[in-house]
Amino acid sequence: MSIFVSVLPYSGYAYVEGFLSQNQENWITAHVHAYNYFGGVTRILVPDNLKTGVIKNTSDETIINKTYLELAEHYGTAIIPARPRSPKDKPTVEKSVGIASTWIIAALRNQQFLSLRELNGAIREKLIEYNNKEFQKKEGCRASHFEEEKIYLLSLPERPFEPATWKIATVQYNYHITVENKNYSCPYEYIKHKVDVRITRNIVEVFYQGTRIASHPRLHGHSVQYSTIPEHMPENHRKYVTWDGERFKKWARKIGPNTYTVVKFFGSSLFRVGRDNNFHYLW
Repeated sequence: MSIFVSVLPYSGYAYVEGFLSQNQENWITAHVHAYNYFGGVTRILVPDNLKTGVIKNTSDETIINKTYLELAEHYGTAIIPARPRSPKDKPTVEKSVGIASTWIIAALRNQQFLSLRELNGAIREKLIEYNNKEFQKKEGCRASHFEEEKIYLLSLPERPFEPATWKIATVQYNYHITVENKNYSCPYEYIKHKVDVRITRNIVEVFYQGTRIASHPRLHGHSVQYSTIPEHMPENHRKYVTWDGERFKKWARKIGPNTYTVVKFFGSSLFRVGRDNNFHYLW
């Protein structure tokens, strides 16, 4: 079990959420949820040097995880990781992690939760108490000071960031790439070229040397499927795109009754077989 804590620097207004692990998907999801909770985006993001976010951070070089960089670009913020062994770079969050641990986690330590959702529901209740708890040495609370701070946050984009995974694929002779048993077309000029594939829950994008050359809705299910954009096909292939079952049946009638019977029987299925640079269709 891992606990994500995000704190705003002026007010100390916090966001806390529990996750089953510190993997990349959870790391990114935690940031998206935190920004939604704050209702805005900080201009600078100062993370700890967790490997899922920061690959390398030395005095000479800083390398940020690719997906983490995409998140920063999506929200228009800058990632400046805290220097290793330099707690002064993030004193507010360091202090708040300790307070959150005692105020929220310790208060729940004797309770049993049957799901992560149930745990986070309890954390959210304690989080509201924490942010509204009156300061001991100054007036107000974190929530009241947040009202002053939130006007300096950047606006949220229209859509939250969607985590993505990257893979390398080769454009096949049938001008498709195969990702998780699903096939997506690319412009035929890229046949035999290696491309970068960005995969989200809903979209599959194909890049060649940093330029996007194709985008498809992501296919789901266990069967082999194709997503083909006609513009990706060679000119001599496009003329077959409009061929439908009725055309094949009309052709079959000219051949003979037996041919028509077979074509009519398989009329609900289209079989695609890639052979060199050509497609062969059988109804």
